[in-house]
Amino acid sequence: MNREYVVKEKMSSDWRNSKAYSLVKPMVPNALRRGVGATRRRFNAAFAAERTIDFERFKMRVNNREHGGLAHETMYWHELGNPLSRELVERLKPAYFVDVGANYGFASLLHHAICPTSRLLAIEPNPGLLPYIRGNLTAAGCTNFEVFHAVCGASADQNISFALNATYSQDSRVNGPSSWKTVQVATVTLDQLLMDAAPDAPVFIKVDTQGYEDNVLRGGQRYLSSSSNWMMRMEYGPLWLKSQGTDPLTLLGKLVDQFVVVELPARVRFQGDGLDDLLRHPLKSEDCAKFEPFIRGLGKDNGGYCDLLVLPKTSPFLRDTQRTA
Repeated sequence: MNREYVVKEKMSSDWRNSKAYSLVKPMVPNALRRGVGATRRRFNAAFAAERTIDFERFKMRVNNREHGGLAHETMYWHELGNPLSRELVERLKPAYFVDVGANYGFASLLHHAICPTSRLLAIEPNPGLLPYIRGNLTAAGCTNFEVFHAVCGASADQNISFALNATYSQDSRVNGPSSWKTVQVATVTLDQLLMDAAPDAPVFIKVDTQGYEDNVLRGGQRYLSSSSNWMMRMEYGPLWLKSQGTDPLTLLGKLVDQFVVVELPARVRFQGDGLDDLLRHPLKSEDCAKFEPFIRGLGKDNGGYCDLLVLPKTSPFLRDTQRTA
């Protein structure tokens, strides 16, 4: 134990046990003492190394000294009560949930709260976040999971550089500013991750990689083209895609040609925006040229983004939609 800490603790103890303290204590109002104690607790919490965010359905421990984890406390509550997110999982009943770009594990924790029977595969390149993901899932009672320290990309078993945003971990990316610290990370592919999945096993894939999504898709072509029972929730941010060497309009065109693609609303309406409603309005090839600048314009400096729901054209959910149309 630190000697300075021991000395300070002894001095504090000596003061509390002294005659002077017993004389002064009655003179200080209880309310003031409680106020000082509350202030001290808030101060300690603000400067603690870690913080636990209570989402009521699960808790998530984050690094208190970077904003990527703390942002969950205010930005992600809408997902907890989002009926569309719940509907996607409850109707698919995934045997596997693949969390590409897991960060602290929020998406995996939320999925486990809805469908605890799924096997969770969490992929995260930032080595500092791996203990948090494992610890958060274990604390939530999840035992059927595996965490991969890897970049999910176009090819497997390579080592590539990954740039770490020290102040906002959600913005770490493969190609970052030269001032950011980098680490060497192995690559893995969707095909590799799902090689043991049965062809008809339902799979939900979440992809949030700050513009590296095209590489994730290219590494999953075999699985995505051979299976019909999967859904993918994929972030689409034109500015981030460009930063990673992908043309956002070209990528969108490929997605629309190969799969069924719909825009997921950021917040669903009351008694509206169910899965069947969304699937009746998929993006068409002629929509792409207008959709890409529309999404860009939703953010400052053309930094807008959205989530896309991607399904195979042979998905059973499309047959369900056609029957109810």
